Amino acid sequence: MVQGESSMSMADLINTAVVVIGGIASIYIGYRGNKLASEQNDILRQQNMIFAAQAGILMPEHPASIPTKKRNQWPLAASLAVSLAVGIFLTIRLVPTHSWWGLAVAFPWTLVLLLASSVTYLWGKSKRRSEDFSPMPQLQKLMIRSAEGAAIEGSYAIESDAFPGCYLRMDAHQVQGPCPEGAGLVNCQKGHGPWERFRFVAYENGLNAIESIEFPNRWLRMDGSLVPVGGKGIVNCQFGNAGQWEIFRVVSQPEGLIAIRSVVFPDVFLGMDATGLTDPQPNGGGSVYCRRSVGPFEKFRLKPF
Repeated sequence: MVQGESSMSMADLINTAVVVIGGIASIYIGYRGNKLASEQNDILRQQNMIFAAQAGILMPEHPASIPTKKRNQWPLAASLAVSLAVGIFLTIRLVPTHSWWGLAVAFPWTLVLLLASSVTYLWGKSKRRSEDFSPMPQLQKLMIRSAEGAAIEGSYAIESDAFPGCYLRMDAHQVQGPCPEGAGLVNCQKGHGPWERFRFVAYENGLNAIESIEFPNRWLRMDGSLVPVGGKGIVNCQFGNAGQWEIFRVVSQPEGLIAIRSVVFPDVFLGMDATGLTDPQPNGGGSVYCRRSVGPFEKFRLKPF
């Protein structure tokens, strides 16, 4: 080919083919890599859920998976590496020959494949974001262990599964000292504020006491001494140190739910009936009780805050 000639040579055709193939390969690497990364996230989530079930761990509402951020960086790196290699190859081959047609095709195409690779990566990243889960440190903070594992620690609102948006409420402002029969009012509230927030205090052997955050040293109390089969017992609060009637075992349920079981009354569970409670009420509403067995009204979801 004569220097400066504008017509295409075999070298130009080869260079152009290399750019096209390199660009397609770069885009495919980005697409396939992100697809694999998304599939890996799904596999890790399934493995986490299996592990959680075996270990007796209750996950938050959105189960967490091991983060794969570093692993997901390789598609972009591979795409950029291919793009860089193609650009270097074109520079070495085309600049000395002054094949301006080849240069006019090569460098814009290199920019296009760089952009395409980046867009492909960002597409995969945004797609994964809808499937991603909390990072492991957050999981470690929020995970809730069942009766077979460690006790729960932290602050939570206790939401009814049967009545979404309705929370356990404790009014203990008049409870100023210990009372043999307990005192105060425990019922339900639509939405949660200070009176619907509780601190789970861990005890040995995976046990918990549940303390009001708004009213310190006031504990959830369950009296199941007179609960017949199918009947209901009393739930109120107690002042001071948590005694045996204020100690519970959190039992895992399907779909990340829990049941709260009395320790001194082993077959008695906390229940909530929020029928008709559609709006927040100054004094709360519905009823909170305890009964033998776990049904829909005895299942809860813990909401950390």
